[in-house]
Amino acid sequence: MKILALETSGVAGSVAIAEKGEVRAEIAILPPMRTTQQLAPTIQAILDTAGWQFGEIELVAVAHGPGSFTGLRIGVTTAKLLAYANACRLAAVDTLAVIAHQVVPRRRQVWALIDALRDQLFVARFRWEDGEHEPSLRQLQPSSLVDVGPWIDELADDCLAGPGIERIQQRLPPGVEIAAQEQWNPRASTVARLAWQAHLRGEYRDPWTFVPNYLRATYAEESRRP
Repeated sequence: MKILALETSGVAGSVAIAEKGEVRAEIAILPPMRTTQQLAPTIQAILDTAGWQFGEIELVAVAHGPGSFTGLRIGVTTAKLLAYANACRLAAVDTLAVIAHQVVPRRRQVWALIDALRDQLFVARFRWEDGEHEPSLRQLQPSSLVDVGPWIDELADDCLAGPGIERIQQRLPPGVEIAAQEQWNPRASTVARLAWQAHLRGEYRDPWTFVPNYLRATYAEESRRP
């Protein structure tokens, strides 16, 4: 199965292609270029790199949030259009799960976090557990929006990963472990690998009803409230 994966939930972004669970190529999109106009040429460039035709794509995968409202809209909308145009499957993965899977060496417990502004974070907690054939990462709590102060007060000897660390690093208590910085930002290559696992479980999204997981109302929605 040929997979096209998109990751646009952060300041930067990336596009990857994979066959089954094996990543063949990945191209990063620099922060100023993370727009719909730049995403399409990057997708074409990575297909050209592999010698693939668009019609060969069998699964489109995307990180569906939480993250940047603008970035998520761009990635999810593009993924839905591509899946519809190619009449292929659509898979979505949690952005925080993508980050947690990138942490090496594997820690027993990992917090993934993204800056949500307003002194808040998007967070989720994960634990590596022994499986029948290999370790698996289990999400201990759903992705949620938290206030920074109370959340930090509950930390002990946890391991943290994610771009949200940059804003709070000086406020962390002793004993908290921080993953290597190159593991913080979610990558399309990880989205592709997790989408393959979702495919094996038969977990797909409907292009007509699928929406990003913002975890809170957008600024526009909040401004319309009484």
